[in-house]
Amino acid sequence: MDHSPGQPPKLNDQQRHQLEALLVDVGFEAHYTWTLPLVSEWIKREFDVAMSVRGISVMLKRMNFSFT
Repeated sequence: MDHSPGQPPKLNDQQRHQLEALLVDVGFEAHYTWTLPLVSEWIKREFDVAMSVRGISVMLKRMNFSFT
């Protein structure tokens, strides 16, 4: 093997779309209310999937979200 394919995604396509819809629907006013730890808690509550803040950061970048 020339490279490692990495770990499979923790969220499936449907779950990622649901997360994307949530983050897009909150709009500009709520821009400062979502933090990576809050997203992590929401994912755990909604999908019973534990993700690290770093993992969420990488996933959101792949989903073309930008954040500070």
